[in-house]
Amino acid sequence: MLHISPNAQVMAMLVRLPDAKAVGRTGEVFDVELANFVTKSVETPSGLPFGQPAARSADPAKDRCCRLMVPGARFLGLAALEDGGFARDPNNPNAFPQFIPAAIMTKGYMTVIAGGPVTAGQHVVWNVETGQYSSVEPDDDNLAIPGAVFESHASKGETVALSLGCRPREVQP
Repeated sequence: MLHISPNAQVMAMLVRLPDAKAVGRTGEVFDVELANFVTKSVETPSGLPFGQPAARSADPAKDRCCRLMVPGARFLGLAALEDGGFARDPNNPNAFPQFIPAAIMTKGYMTVIAGGPVTAGQHVVWNVETGQYSSVEPDDDNLAIPGAVFESHASKGETVALSLGCRPREVQP
């Protein structure tokens, strides 16, 4: 039983919770409740940057390999940020090096960099040149990410949350 003296001073504290969960580093998986991952060896010579889309190998005999997404390739998932378990390339510390098994998120929630203003619920495309994500119409330079939807709002260069395969694409007005 809790006993509070009548002479005790009580101080009320006002705590304001953020309206939305803060998003972190690019490639960071911030909710693993629905997440699914596969592991594939990176065949791209420059590595596979965290938060970037991975595609299946162009060589059907290399079914255990992945590469950075290119036009016409078969989308596999997004490279998830890993803080350990492999030797990082000091010249490219934010990527899985070539021949290293990469954690590829095929379903879940991840933080990426917006290439322009985006709004929660919009479809997701990835720009081949900048490596950033937006909601412009897909074309040769802006590749659609199947099953991906923005989960927060952001401006160009800001981190933004997206979901991959977690919900049906929302209808735009």
